[in-house]
Amino acid sequence: MTLESPTFAEIAAALICPTRRKILTSIQNGWRSAGEISTSLKISRARVSRHTLILRRAGLVWAVYEGRRVLLHSVYADFAFVTLRVEPASVPSRCATPTEQDEAIVTQMMRSE
Repeated sequence: MTLESPTFAEIAAALICPTRRKILTSIQNGWRSAGEISTSLKISRARVSRHTLILRRAGLVWAVYEGRRVLLHSVYADFAFVTLRVEPASVPSRCATPTEQDEAIVTQMMRSE
């Protein structure tokens, strides 16, 4: 991964997914592990990892490694300022599927934890 600034398209793509917005809301007030997020949102740890990877690439989430755990926190304390105006037909019914490259990065990260 590079340390380039995310584009507006990457940020918008990250925020358009309802699951990712729920993750951001759950971590805006403090550091939480993927397991804690998974339990509170009732989704698998694998899905949390995939979604947080996209959020990290968009520059919206900080991650700190604590032993085998990855603790996550939102970069911004309040997402109320973010407004996305999209036509109803352009809103995806589901979150975008991670690419094969995303899958490889997540797999590598989980092995190194």
